[in-house]
Amino acid sequence: MGHEAFCEALIDCRRFADALDPAFHHSGSRSLELAEEYYLDAGFKTAGYYARARKLLLNASLYLNSANATKDQRRRTTGYQLADTLLHESATQFLRARQPVWRKRVQTLLEKTRTESRIFSRADIEARLVSVTVGLGSRNDVELEIAISNTGKEPIRLLRLDEVVPEGADLVGAPQAWKDQGRSLTHGTQLIAPTKTETLKLAVRPRTDGLLSIRPKVVFIDENGLQWERLINAKIVATSRIMEFLACSFAKDNASRLPLERCGWKTMMVIVKALKIPRSHVYGEPRYGRTFGRQLDLLIKSSLVEYRIFPRERGRGGNVTRVRILIENERVRKYVEDLPAIGTRVNN
Repeated sequence: MGHEAFCEALIDCRRFADALDPAFHHSGSRSLELAEEYYLDAGFKTAGYYARARKLLLNASLYLNSANATKDQRRRTTGYQLADTLLHESATQFLRARQPVWRKRVQTLLEKTRTESRIFSRADIEARLVSVTVGLGSRNDVELEIAISNTGKEPIRLLRLDEVVPEGADLVGAPQAWKDQGRSLTHGTQLIAPTKTETLKLAVRPRTDGLLSIRPKVVFIDENGLQWERLINAKIVATSRIMEFLACSFAKDNASRLPLERCGWKTMMVIVKALKIPRSHVYGEPRYGRTFGRQLDLLIKSSLVEYRIFPRERGRGGNVTRVRILIENERVRKYVEDLPAIGTRVNN
């Protein structure tokens, strides 16, 4: 069912590209949506992500065609804005689908779209995550530093930073002029002149140790009153020393060309000695029914780390329990892929 819907979608996508008929876009988008549902229901996540990426790309093409066809500057600018958002998300989904060639194509189209958008709009920004500092204070707070530069020719007004407080964390510090609103920070009066940069720092406190996904979005208004959005490159950071150690161990083994099924396994004593942490962080109390210490047990229950009991080994005289990161977890995989020592085999 999934393959059938996907093949029908490809035919409609080709027809839409040739004739620019919205009817082909509608049927193609619907077929891709069905294909995604069928794939995910059947457990084929990678194929589902690929169908979703193609649907986002198709929708972006519709807005780009509309923007190029109109002479109304406001409608053209709005079309470029919507296409920009869809293309950015499409590139992300192609990455999840392990389609580097398609992701590169979309990124090239995204750059072209932004270049054309700047011709018709005199407002644009560059937003980046300058630094992430983990482990501040006794509560293991995380400090984020964000820089927003006005690269356009006219002043822009910052409205808010959406999703700047990662899911699973609480805001504990922000600039006085910014007000927290759920996971967002709002301002509304902050003007940034051309060539100027606004830098802000904030601190968040993870509720649990593990991984923290950071993906803020800047919302601003140009001189015509049009609202724009810019996504900041996503970053995943480890807020647990055990998690960081196991991820780096997997990356090093993977880079040394060990078979994936053998990468990253560590005994609990190795973790204790390497990190110089109390045994109670990894070893549980069997008499109380706890196999692992609280810090390690939390990572296992969060599906970030897995454990396996290896049968008797030479010189050990008994079964050995080892742990490693759960590489099948998508967030774990993305975190490991971004580590400097990782090879490309994790994607295969």
